Amino acid sequence: MSLKELAEKNTHVVGREYLKSGEIPSIVVYGKTLPEAWEQAVLATLTFGTTIPTEYDQSVDPESRDSTMMIVVSNPLQEPRIHKALPCGYDDLEIYRQEVVNGVHDSNVRGRGWSYSY
Repeated sequence: MSLKELAEKNTHVVGREYLKSGEIPSIVVYGKTLPEAWEQAVLATLTFGTTIPTEYDQSVDPESRDSTMMIVVSNPLQEPRIHKALPCGYDDLEIYRQEVVNGVHDSNVRGRGWSYSY
């Protein structure tokens, strides 16, 4: 199965036929579990997202992909809840959880180290 065929499975690009070149698409993906839906979202963004340069890209990097994404998970508490290809380690995941849930690094936002918040 091709990447495009995998991406189209359980994916809907809202108003695809009306999008102009360079416009950011709105995409809805469906999955049974969190890892399945996350993987579907990554594939859909890679396939249908618009290319866009970001402040994080190096000159040798391909342009980033961007989309507005809605992820629908039918059984979010079903195991597994973490994808095998987690792009960081479990320690980093715990730090991320504390940032999002408890705001442990809120003092770093807005001129104090980070240019964004969650």
